Amino acid sequence: MNYGISVLFRAIPLAMALFCFGYGAFISAYGDDSNRLVAGPVVFSLGMICIALFATAATIIRQIIHTYGRGSLYALPIIGYLAAVVTIIGGICMFTRSTSTSSFVAGHVVAGVGLITTCVATAATSSTRFSLIPANSKMIGNGIPEGAFTKGQERILRTIAITISLIAWIWAFVLLAKSDVHPAYFVAGHVMVGLACICTSLIALVATIARQIRNVYTDRERKRWPKLVLLMGTVSLLWGLFVIFSDSSTTNGVIGYIMIGLGLVCYSISSKVILLAKIWGREFALANRLPSVTLVHKGNIMKFTEGGFKLWGYALAEREFPDKTFTWPQYEKIKKEKGEDAAATALLDAEAAGKVVIKDVIADAFLQNTLLVPEEYSVIATLNLNGDYVSDQLAAMVGGIGIAPGANINYDSGYAIFEATHGTAPNIAGKNVVNPCSLLLSSVMMLEYMGWNEAGRLITAALEHAFSEGKATRDLARFMPNGQPLGTKEFGEYIMSVL
Repeated sequence: MNYGISVLFRAIPLAMALFCFGYGAFISAYGDDSNRLVAGPVVFSLGMICIALFATAATIIRQIIHTYGRGSLYALPIIGYLAAVVTIIGGICMFTRSTSTSSFVAGHVVAGVGLITTCVATAATSSTRFSLIPANSKMIGNGIPEGAFTKGQERILRTIAITISLIAWIWAFVLLAKSDVHPAYFVAGHVMVGLACICTSLIALVATIARQIRNVYTDRERKRWPKLVLLMGTVSLLWGLFVIFSDSSTTNGVIGYIMIGLGLVCYSISSKVILLAKIWGREFALANRLPSVTLVHKGNIMKFTEGGFKLWGYALAEREFPDKTFTWPQYEKIKKEKGEDAAATALLDAEAAGKVVIKDVIADAFLQNTLLVPEEYSVIATLNLNGDYVSDQLAAMVGGIGIAPGANINYDSGYAIFEATHGTAPNIAGKNVVNPCSLLLSSVMMLEYMGWNEAGRLITAALEHAFSEGKATRDLARFMPNGQPLGTKEFGEYIMSVL
């Protein structure tokens, strides 16, 4: 992003804020229609949301163009919260001192706008370390990066948004409960419902940003947070339609249309939440920045089954991840059209750009290559029969099947099963000789899938410490120069002692 564009993106919310302030003042000052006493202050207060949006935009953009300093770190969120506090206090003063229905309604709506401004300011605060989101996508593993929010800070940000949302909902239903006292309560209550929907939608935005910064964002959240925002938009829209069709009076029509508009604001927020969810790497090789995916097959013999698997894998990569992968068929195409040097250059350029190389190899050749040049492979995709051979050999290369974890994950449904690759081993049950590492490391994969990365790292670190000390069950200890064979129970107790 060049500097001119960055200025433009920061200037737009400021310009909109000035327009709202000016137009709101104009509506309030001119005309004799009592409705201006509602519309004027409300339009004016919307400028405060624009101020908070400016703080959010400036926070993110300054990080992108590398002009983000300590002053911006504190000043920008403070600007957002000051705008929120001023708006809430202004709204409360309006309805507590109101002498007319118009001022009463306007005061409650302005206060509700202040609640939204608070949530937007919280989004600005959660964005103070936004640059870590793209940085996290380049990390190997799921560790929390240096400089990220602590778990407590993340919780505080989410709690602020949740608390403000709850206040908005309680406020709305208190007003609606008093609808029989005066029609003004009915109007203010319904509008506050729409504002509460927006506040709830902003919970999803704050949580998405904060958790991606900490690198603990999970696949379940990828679906959960966008669904929450879409639900809020739908609630406000349907509620508005219900109000319109239940009573076609002028007042109800205005309320209904306002609620529909507020629902559309929720849908607008959903675009940000969905975008962040979509760009967050889910696929293993992409998320962990592993260099390649190898399709292992016997397509040279079983052309229509395993050969079809190979072709399907290439087609999937080129269709779903065209800008993130470089496939072997693409290499061969360049080689045929422009020569081998051009193809080699294209491959090097793809690797330098961080693209995942998709290649294939015949299964028997792969078994040999993993012994001779294991560094050429990272992620393996294969079918069940080849997978049985491959998994046993690869496990043997790192200590045996007793240390190989297993997982079965459905990324569409979110359901997953984690288990030791060797099964239950009933023939040696109760003999205190089983290596528990396969099960322990499977649990680590489960914890990482759940987003409990800190717990997973503790278990992994404990196992690494044990192996460095030569402490392991007999199947591993015999291969260690300083190996000290332990029973299953003793090994487990040692792991617990160093956690």
